Amino acid sequence: MLLSISALFSVTYFKATQPMKQAKKEATALAEKYGDVTQVDAFYRYTRNGTYYAIFGENKNDQSVIVLIPSSGKNVQVLNQSDGLSMQQAKAVVAKTAPKDTFERASLGMNEKQIVWEIVTKDESNQYHYYLVQFSDGKLVSEIS
Repeated sequence: MLLSISALFSVTYFKATQPMKQAKKEATALAEKYGDVTQVDAFYRYTRNGTYYAIFGENKNDQSVIVLIPSSGKNVQVLNQSDGLSMQQAKAVVAKTAPKDTFERASLGMNEKQIVWEIVTKDESNQYHYYLVQFSDGKLVSEIS
């Protein structure tokens, strides 16, 4: 009985994680094609206003780049990581606004033609808060509670 429950859980988990693994595989292929990425350091999925995938990595010239990919696979953007905020810097912007909140997750994507970090936090009441921080200058664009 315990073995069958364990097997059922394993199959369910495998099926649930397959779409994200496939998305990462496809995004990595596009990052290699458009950004000459040779090493992937991080992968993010953003779903606020449309779905975007971001690949952070090193290109063939040893430059730290970001390849931002809409779910359509069209209009792929390649950026230098140094042209904007790191995830840690975006988290610091949010921490000034909500110092008691706990960081939950981050993702990079597009909001109204601006590249933004979405930082998700949880407050002391277990309520989630979503912050959009502009990638280029760290401006807090919006907060959704």
